[in-house]
Amino acid sequence: MALSITHAFVSSKADGPDATLVRPSNWNAALVTSMATAKILGRATAGAGAIEELNVAVDAAGNISTNGNISCFEIGTDISGGYFHGNAIIIDGDGSFRHFYDQDGSARWQFGKASTGGNSDLTATHFLFWSIGFGTQFAGLDSNGLSVLVGGITSISPTAGIGYAIGAGGTVTQITSRNTGVTLNKVSGDIVLLSAINAAVSAATSNTVTVANSAVTINDTINVVQKSGADKYLIFVTDVAAGSFDITFFTTGGTTNEAPVFHFNIINGVNS
Repeated sequence: MALSITHAFVSSKADGPDATLVRPSNWNAALVTSMATAKILGRATAGAGAIEELNVAVDAAGNISTNGNISCFEIGTDISGGYFHGNAIIIDGDGSFRHFYDQDGSARWQFGKASTGGNSDLTATHFLFWSIGFGTQFAGLDSNGLSVLVGGITSISPTAGIGYAIGAGGTVTQITSRNTGVTLNKVSGDIVLLSAINAAVSAATSNTVTVANSAVTINDTINVVQKSGADKYLIFVTDVAAGSFDITFFTTGGTTNEAPVFHFNIINGVNS
């Protein structure tokens, strides 16, 4: 809808013949407005007064940015493609995003930099996202850009759950023998064991594979399962160290003709 400014009173009188006079149709017509490029109407000066032109920048897609403060975006307002679920927000003049505000005007949610207790540019490291009203920190980023959660993670999805996404895993294939070590620097992955053809196996004889993995720390828990293979395997993690873990396994006996696949996931742990 185009902007239209008219007088509050609309005259119902017919125009007279003299076009040099202001006639009723002139009075009733929309007023002509004019303003500079990349401006919005508002008032930056304190107190009541005349409308002023405020500086903004508009890109080709119609997105608006400003070097000043922006406030009072309602729920669902689209800013750079994302929705802020608060009654209003404040974006500081340096471009950093700081607060969600509730209807009563009190700040409830805030971004900030941990080392300064909040109120810092989002391009810096180690940010916290917390509820001011409850005084509780929820999440942040450490100096390596890794997410840090103060509370636990719970999923209510019946199908999604909690786990690693595509890109976090990998596959490695064992060579030479079923005791030969492998290297896979991923937090999740498949280990394809050496293909055995008519090999005699015994439930009393074990094999141990050392998996070199830079993602492992000494306090981690390694979960390993048999992903494929017709034979049945008893699988144990028998050593965990910084940068590696050992998988010891037994077959149920007989003769094997396959290259089974073991799948592992690393769960990070601490002891303090």
